Amino acid sequence: MYRKKAPSKGVTIRDVASAAGISTATVSNAFNRPDQLSSRLQRRIFKVAKELGYTGPNPSARNFRLKRSGTIGVMFDARLRFAFADSAACLFLQGVAQATEEEGLGLTLLPYSTDSGERTIREALVDGFIVYAGASDDPRIDAVIARHLPMVFVDHSRDWGLPEISIDHRQGAYIAARHLLELRHRRIFVITFKLNSYAVNGFVSVSDQNRATFFPSRERLRGYQDAVIAHGLDWEKSVQVYQAVHTDFDGGRMAVRAMEAEGFFYTAILAASDNLALGALHELRSMGCRVPQDVSVVGFDDIPEAQITHPALTTVRQEHKLKGLLAGRKLISLIRKKPGSDETLLPKPHLILRESSTLAPPRKSYSRRGSSRFPSGS
Repeated sequence: MYRKKAPSKGVTIRDVASAAGISTATVSNAFNRPDQLSSRLQRRIFKVAKELGYTGPNPSARNFRLKRSGTIGVMFDARLRFAFADSAACLFLQGVAQATEEEGLGLTLLPYSTDSGERTIREALVDGFIVYAGASDDPRIDAVIARHLPMVFVDHSRDWGLPEISIDHRQGAYIAARHLLELRHRRIFVITFKLNSYAVNGFVSVSDQNRATFFPSRERLRGYQDAVIAHGLDWEKSVQVYQAVHTDFDGGRMAVRAMEAEGFFYTAILAASDNLALGALHELRSMGCRVPQDVSVVGFDDIPEAQITHPALTTVRQEHKLKGLLAGRKLISLIRKKPGSDETLLPKPHLILRESSTLAPPRKSYSRRGSSRFPSGS
């Protein structure tokens, strides 16, 4: 028998063991290794603990003792709302979450912050980091490396010498541009997401493009350029590139408005993400422009919305959820020092043909959108 105590924050595992007349090791097993005890003994220990107001071992003390938090961190270069609003990011995080659930771990999101980003990284209670699609010059990366914790880079430059998982962005972009070029499009508008940490909305020169520090942005532009040059065209004369700081629906709408304001002529749009492409589609329709009869649009990602929009979006497919799953499993294997996932399981990006792309309009139809806007000498 034991005497009931009033609940107290100061109750310890020793108090529970003393009241129940058993060892502290047995109480510890009830909370941490229940398979070591009979169900009857577990129930008795939990009943005593509840009566005393004991809720279990102190997680902070336990983590300090084990030198583990039971959590992995995902660092990304966007505001927190991006993780919930961007379909591609949501799918990626679903994959990471699946990997953590498989191993009974938690997940901490580490978004971009203008004033406390590096401090957040230094103080994050995590066992390792996934660094997701950031800029190579992001100072938070130095803070991650300085922690000397296991880490996996996703969609970053391949010169880090650290574990990395990425698709071939350049090849994916190449097949998207090649598709339009084979449809005889020769005036193409490219909407890219930001090239570096200090990016602003607007048209970007070739020199700006070459200085890109965001790996996916740089590689996709190179892929588009490879295809244009392979078809005997001049990149600067045939293509206009607009940088959208935010890879969302409004970013695509703003890009089309900017292009129209400048009076540049184009028969096709290559968008570096489906969200940008969907925004561009919406704005084109609001202007009375027919897609794909007047302007073809090709995206990148193949998010769920791509196939239900009207017209359905031609795009490059990549497996976001699988990428997150492989990244999560790879990091967990590094934390636990066990053989990890095989990143070669990530399929190559491939083109999904839908309704938003078709042959370039015949030259005589240019008058519908103003033939004077077609650059001289074209």
